[in-house]
Amino acid sequence: MRRLVSQSNQAVRRMSSRAVDGVLSLVLGGGALIVAEGIRALEPTWPLRPGLLLRIADSLGLLRVSEADRSFQAMGIGSVDDTRALAAAAVYVVYLTLASALYAAWSVWREDDSLYPAAGLVCGACALHVLAPLAGMVLLVTGSTALLTLRRAVWRKSRRMPG
Repeated sequence: MRRLVSQSNQAVRRMSSRAVDGVLSLVLGGGALIVAEGIRALEPTWPLRPGLLLRIADSLGLLRVSEADRSFQAMGIGSVDDTRALAAAAVYVVYLTLASALYAAWSVWREDDSLYPAAGLVCGACALHVLAPLAGMVLLVTGSTALLTLRRAVWRKSRRMPG
């Protein structure tokens, strides 16, 4: 009886460690989608109200900005304005999307049977679709095909192995 309980505890630990990668894929994809939607919501307003992001950061206490520095005329390497902040956020969306896709593939490779990896891939592809529609659709189609193929290969490999 004690051995059976020990084996079931080990199985639960293995299962939960595999599921973490799938959940991480979903969290990264969801985060990418939130940032992409934020970029899409802020993009139309930055030409009309220069310094909007700087004012928000100043009100949150992240930066101390004087009124004269709300919009920079001479752009140096270390200077920040709304255009550069939105471009940096777009780069982060791409990084989060790629990380979500890679964690989804890793999770499937580790035999996670949940739907979290696929949901993370879809959220990441939707985030990329907000910024670049063609790239988002390409990621969705190729990523889904790759996950299905990988899941099938892992399933076949695990069924052939003895024990």
